[in-house]
Amino acid sequence: MNYIRHLSNFFQRVAYDSRLNPTHVSLYMAIFQYWNANHFRNPISVCRQDLMRISKIASKATYHKCIKDLHNFQYFDYQPSYNPFTGSSIYMFEFQLIGRPKSEQPLTKTISNNEQLNTKTISANEQVDVETVPNNEQLISESCSNNEPVQNLS
Repeated sequence: MNYIRHLSNFFQRVAYDSRLNPTHVSLYMAIFQYWNANHFRNPISVCRQDLMRISKIASKATYHKCIKDLHNFQYFDYQPSYNPFTGSSIYMFEFQLIGRPKSEQPLTKTISNNEQLNTKTISANEQVDVETVPNNEQLISESCSNNEPVQNLS
């Protein structure tokens, strides 16, 4: 398990997932810290009170909504225990570099050294596969407001 690569891939996925809000990200990071403390073994046993404290979530309803959302959005597999003396189990998924949903993928191509790549967002009806951009390349996106190159995170 590569800690940095996993987090980079997670944040890349989060950037394109409009269903998530900062509370989801905060909760995921608290769960990720548990996973890290358990040497990335699955499943991990979690305590709601601790996760709420670490993620700064004050409401039980918000916690339960966010953990169920993250489970349903396939960020991990959550298995509640319903027993106050036993922690719930979470099976964390190792994120590989995954593309955005077909409806949100940019139209891209592989580029050679010293070339820049312009991207455009495609409509939900168009479906294309994303090719990778080499690590040292810069990506310019029409969605960026300042036209400065955005470094590829992969």
